[in-house]
Amino acid sequence: MKRTIAFQDMTVIYDFTFKRVKNINLRVRGDGSVTLSAPYGTPSAMIDAFLRSREGWIREKISAASHSAVPFTFSDGERMMLFGHSYPICVLEGKTNGIDWGKEALTFTVTDPTDRKLREALFRRWQTDLCRDTLLPICEKWREHFQARGVSYPTFTFRRMKTRWGSCHPQKGKITLNTMLVEKPMPFIEYVVVHEFAHLLHPDHSPRFYVAVAEALPDYKERRALGKNG
Repeated sequence: MKRTIAFQDMTVIYDFTFKRVKNINLRVRGDGSVTLSAPYGTPSAMIDAFLRSREGWIREKISAASHSAVPFTFSDGERMMLFGHSYPICVLEGKTNGIDWGKEALTFTVTDPTDRKLREALFRRWQTDLCRDTLLPICEKWREHFQARGVSYPTFTFRRMKTRWGSCHPQKGKITLNTMLVEKPMPFIEYVVVHEFAHLLHPDHSPRFYVAVAEALPDYKERRALGKNG
């Protein structure tokens, strides 16, 4: 049975079963999937309370799984983070290639389910489109704020980067954003956008730079932390 638990910025889908056991048992597998078993008759409220008491541990294990050395193959049963939520991947065979992001799963429909490169290429294109469609409205939201401070509206590009969430080239008026941002919670994504906008004012990490960030997002430190924990 599939159940969900919603934390502040992250929703976890887990496999739940009642068993002849004395205690609630929680496990996060190497692929990041979560399973929980509980004694027959355990109230849902008690299960939720147990999960909330283990929130930090769950986050740590899911994050570790997503960064493990095991290659991600976009295969059936693997899990993908989207906006801080964990979704299992379902691979189906079909006449055309596409991805459907549903409430409980990320479904890949592909002409050849055995072709890993096809699945990865399909996902990378989908991820880039999702990133652009999600982040451009956030960029537009902050246009007036930074234009009022003398910043010309930059051009935006989106690509996968290994070591940075974003980069800014003030002389070119260009901001590049990492397509993998869509794995992170929305408050963190908005922080990255504001962070790069602020570099158009101050192309360093001086105290003045952080004043500009804090002026836009007083809670930027909490948002920034979500990039590590979300």
